[in-house]
Amino acid sequence: MAMKSIDDSENEVSNLLLSIIRQGDVKALESHLSTICNLEIYLNRIYDEPDQQKCTLLMIACLNKSEDMIQILLNYSGLDLEVLNNIQLLEKDQSLLMYQNVTVLWAAAAIDNLKIVKLLVEHGARVNHTTKTNSTAFRCACCNGNIDMARYLNENDADIHIAKINQETNLIASVYNEDLNMTTYLVDELGCDVNESTDDGRSPLYIAVGSTSLELIQFLLNHGARNFQANYDHMSPLLLAAEKRRIDFVDAISPQCSVLEQIEALELLGSAFACREHGICNLEKSFEYFYRALKLRCEHNLPKIQRLSTVEVFDNRQECQTIDELEELRLNDDHMYTEALLVRERLLGPTNTKYCRSLRFCGALLADNAQHNRGVDFWLYELSLRRQYSLSIDINDLRQWASVFSDIICKSISIPIVAWQTIITVIFEELEHNAKNFDYNLHTLLFLITIVSQIVSKSIISHDDHKIFYRHICIIVQRHYVTQTYGSSLLHLSLNNHTSANDYFIDSICKYPCLHTARLILQCGADVNAIDAIRNTPLHIFVSNSTIVDDTIIQYLCNAGAHLDYVNALGETPIDVAKNSNIKQFLKNFLAALVIMVITLCLSCSIFLYSPNHPNPITTIRAFCKTRPYILRSTIIMRRWMITIACLNRYASSSRNARVQLFVQVHAARHMILIVTGG
Repeated sequence: MAMKSIDDSENEVSNLLLSIIRQGDVKALESHLSTICNLEIYLNRIYDEPDQQKCTLLMIACLNKSEDMIQILLNYSGLDLEVLNNIQLLEKDQSLLMYQNVTVLWAAAAIDNLKIVKLLVEHGARVNHTTKTNSTAFRCACCNGNIDMARYLNENDADIHIAKINQETNLIASVYNEDLNMTTYLVDELGCDVNESTDDGRSPLYIAVGSTSLELIQFLLNHGARNFQANYDHMSPLLLAAEKRRIDFVDAISPQCSVLEQIEALELLGSAFACREHGICNLEKSFEYFYRALKLRCEHNLPKIQRLSTVEVFDNRQECQTIDELEELRLNDDHMYTEALLVRERLLGPTNTKYCRSLRFCGALLADNAQHNRGVDFWLYELSLRRQYSLSIDINDLRQWASVFSDIICKSISIPIVAWQTIITVIFEELEHNAKNFDYNLHTLLFLITIVSQIVSKSIISHDDHKIFYRHICIIVQRHYVTQTYGSSLLHLSLNNHTSANDYFIDSICKYPCLHTARLILQCGADVNAIDAIRNTPLHIFVSNSTIVDDTIIQYLCNAGAHLDYVNALGETPIDVAKNSNIKQFLKNFLAALVIMVITLCLSCSIFLYSPNHPNPITTIRAFCKTRPYILRSTIIMRRWMITIACLNRYASSSRNARVQLFVQVHAARHMILIVTGG
């Protein structure tokens, strides 16, 4: 009891101090601190703040920018200035970001409060403390562009060379923020190296090219910045400027570069003006820069390196070697565009993301202009490069294949079967190795199967293609893929009206529930009674989500062996989970017909099972002999009538006549069943 009393007392004091700090009541803080025993326990304790923040009282006061409170807390000798906190700060884009393992000094620098920074440093705060990402208070000053704070910290022994993770130096941070004043201070006053680079090889000059400041680029060049290639994308600052169509940047950097570098920059500029993903296509400018580059090559005897082999997607063309060859291309837009892509592959390399993006953009443009097969060829070539060089494949790029195939189907054109097979293979590989996006890729696979099911239903493919499609879908079904979230099989997804791609072209073809997809999956060996994470069968999913009575799908599932008596984890049968009363009644009628069919089967088979070892009751029992035909015929007739009632129920539910719709009511259906069964 004594221990509990002490804990309650400590919590009471903690809550009181926390309330005072939050309210910013300076007088109350002064009066209470002087009366508390073992004050350091409360001052250095970590308190839980909103949004999973973990803060001391001093940190809360700092975030509230309460200098008077901080001054009062600093007067107590037991205060630890190096306690690590987890705090959230508002970024420039107004988003909140969590920072872990930060001290109060780092937070004061991050919120750009020089007065609090000085108070903390004067009371012994460690200037070079690093956060979880290796950030320092000096870096915060650089990011905020506060030269006075940076100068003060430097005068108090801040290590200006401590870089954030990935070797992101303070100079690179100031260049990234396009802060010329801070960049000037770091280079001119502190002597920072303008050619330092991140772990992936990006220099301050490379970062500056990504900005909009020509003045910043000229400053770095004037202080000896060099044009070296980054490991990040194998591009130099000069090539990056050309890729961005920044002629002014190219003109500024070129004088510091070799003739070959200048030539390649002109070639890349020409290709950038031809490629529409960079903006409006300008083939005149493209020709101009290609011309200037070839002229320089001729003057300095620097011929292009020819490809060892040609590619069919580029019409087996090679790059122009002479001005005369270039002149022949001038009046042919397609050939100019091909020239631009060949230049990009040589200069950027086949693994460069910008080059791969150009190929995909080209394919998309061709598809938009109804040249689907040509567009698909470009996408296949881009995909082959990614597979050849083991580059990551974007899940959205795979989904776009389903989109373009859907567009092709809408225009009544047959999809290229080689392309479909390739995408299926790639998705197999992604499902095996990319667990993070498993469900997204599985849905993409479903859309591709649905597209095939639409083609098969329209009989617009050859027998051989039909066999290829079936073989691949059989392999898919045999792998028993289910979603990671709900354990849904492809059959579950195909019967769920919530399944959607949120893509105009895909959703125009792939509408669920889909009988064609379900039929194709079942024909290829899917289990009609497969269960998901809560033991729902595909029939459960269909009847629980469907608002329209589709007896065709129910009939097909039942004919394929779906059990109406299967229960899920909640003990519910498909009849129990059916939300639509018409569906519920249809299932009941169907179940009644099945029960009568079982009775008929038992009566038919029992004699044959009994008679081999016993006297045949048909020949020995006269009453049984006379009644058996009547029982068999009556059960067969009842079964037929039950199915007929189910069909009438379906008709009545869709009728516009109010009197006909009365037949759908439950009591009417019960009366009909009693009449048929003689009850």
